[in-house]
Amino acid sequence: MTDTAVERTSESYADSEAERRKRQDFIRVLAFVVLTVVMGALVGACFGLKASYLYKKELHLTANDVTSIGLILGIPSYLQPFVGTWTDTFAFFGYHRRSYSLVSGK
Repeated sequence: MTDTAVERTSESYADSEAERRKRQDFIRVLAFVVLTVVMGALVGACFGLKASYLYKKELHLTANDVTSIGLILGIPSYLQPFVGTWTDTFAFFGYHRRSYSLVSGK
């Protein structure tokens, strides 16, 4: 084999190795995202059932009262994207949140 053929073979091997690593990384991230979504849904469902029982049976609230409580308690979640964008744009105590907001999933 000539030197050119050996270089082409080693380059194609390196390319295929890099593609394989990228594919594995993608699969790991995808599995993590799916697991996070499923776990969040399960926890949300369990908490929702417990809170619903508490509101109805123990506190004797009507459906309108439960809806109002859910709306009021949900306000921080509704505002979270706007507050996050604002803190990413303007430094808060000299720091931007971009780096660790991705890690925290928010």
